[in-house]
Amino acid sequence: MIDKQSSIPIYLQIQRYMKEQITNGDWMIGSAIPSERSLSQQLSVSRMTVRHAIQGLIEDGILTTVRGRGTFVTDVKVEQQLLSVSSFTNIIQKKGKQPKTNMIAFSKREASKEEAAQLQLKEKDAVLWVERVRLADDVPMVYETTTIPWTIASPLTEKDIEHSLYEAIEKKLSLTIGKAKQSIEAAASNKKIADLLEIEQSAPILKVERLTHLDNGSPFEYVRSFYAGERYKFYLEIDRS
Repeated sequence: MIDKQSSIPIYLQIQRYMKEQITNGDWMIGSAIPSERSLSQQLSVSRMTVRHAIQGLIEDGILTTVRGRGTFVTDVKVEQQLLSVSSFTNIIQKKGKQPKTNMIAFSKREASKEEAAQLQLKEKDAVLWVERVRLADDVPMVYETTTIPWTIASPLTEKDIEHSLYEAIEKKLSLTIGKAKQSIEAAASNKKIADLLEIEQSAPILKVERLTHLDNGSPFEYVRSFYAGERYKFYLEIDRS
């Protein structure tokens, strides 16, 4: 099974074995794989080598780790194309997964200096502050904070945005969402984010900041999102100029 005399590194042989288990149907999509200890005993290799192999498959999007639950076979990372302003709910539903929201905070408060600058408000103007974790098939994908001017958000209730904030904005408030400016950068998860996303502390995440406008040009939403790097990716199709 594992040839320690081979020129092929052992961790790559372990990865090949794991992929075979998935291809053969022995490890089903969504199922937990054996523990590091079990695999190291079964393959007669060190747990460190098994961990190295698993991490490589996590980076490839073949496996995903949910802290406290184990490591699971995943179909593919959730992919989001960077061409339009789309809601998380719609993206997840199009992938054939079940979206869910765990609400952490929903409250009126004063805008911070940064929020006021982004939303063209006066510092300490009232805003709606929303903190939530977004899940796909009960797996945490993103921790998200959203700030909306209170002059826009005051009619909204927590129930209104359980499904989709954008849907509530457009249907309940009869407003039309326009353009957004978004930035993406790599980061490492702190303890709070790691706990909420059920990943290891300092695990790679994608930090996204977005400022969204209504069709009249008024900024209405300042969002900071933190995506589990092993579960989500963004892509963009471009033409050669």
